Amino acid sequence: MPALQAAHRELGGKVIFVGIDEEDNRAAAISFIRRVGVTYPSGFDGNGAVAAAFNIDGTPTTYFISRGKELDFHEGALTKGALLSYVHQIFGSS
Repeated sequence: MPALQAAHRELGGKVIFVGIDEEDNRAAAISFIRRVGVTYPSGFDGNGAVAAAFNIDGTPTTYFISRGKELDFHEGALTKGALLSYVHQIFGSS
């Protein structure tokens, strides 16, 4: 999440970041998001339906989506540099 937050800050409105909290206690998730300073939107997937729809086996998993189509994904943590590289390659944004 820190890498996503840093990339979100750097890219501003060029790319939209959305976090999905999977199978967690909602109150704990909100507390964690506030504590780590996440400012991008975050959804709640309490029963794992979103994770199941995307066949996510583990977290973190980052999906790159445009106009409703999945363009790529990455399983595992990303550094800010790696995330920005993905964004640049996939969306042409820097």
